[in-house]
Amino acid sequence: NTSALSLDWSQNGQKIYAGFKNCFKVFDVQTLTEDMHYDMKKCLKNGKKMNGHTPLGGLVSCIASQPLGKLVSFGSYSGGLCLSNQNSGKAACVMQDVFPGGVTGMKWSSDGVYLVCGGRKSKKLYCFDVRRYDLANKSIKPVYEFDRVCDTNQRIDFNILDNRWVLSGDTSGSGKIYTFDIQTGDVVEVVATGIK
Repeated sequence: NTSALSLDWSQNGQKIYAGFKNCFKVFDVQTLTEDMHYDMKKCLKNGKKMNGHTPLGGLVSCIASQPLGKLVSFGSYSGGLCLSNQNSGKAACVMQDVFPGGVTGMKWSSDGVYLVCGGRKSKKLYCFDVRRYDLANKSIKPVYEFDRVCDTNQRIDFNILDNRWVLSGDTSGSGKIYTFDIQTGDVVEVVATGIK
């Protein structure tokens, strides 16, 4: 048996999403049983082939369920990102090499419109607007890219406040705090706190 590498609750609190190597599992809280097993590398759901899906391998490094919505997002250390239906587990969108060093963080805005992702050794945070989903290609492109210093393998966390402001630190050692606006793409403020 293997321990989960990442966890998140469904928005209704009835399921737990757990990330493993090459797969994610969904557990029902009331029955404490595995509800669904999705093998991302072989594109198998509960052992059955899911045609038309792009394989996505690697360790599932982070999970975030969409507030007020139907999606759950998974990031992997192989650099891929997957958006799946919270109920069926069916992948709506799979993107390879979003962050070549691996996806290390993702957060949804409280209205479930924006998904912000960060990666290992990546100087960018990507902001996706799920309303701009390309149905024909089953893909979504970032609407904004935010620059920050991230030169190590550390997981540099960030958060979204008031459904608008992304706050992030960096690895420069100068104690900088970045504030980005996810509705306009602007860098609002970079504050050097003096904390080292």
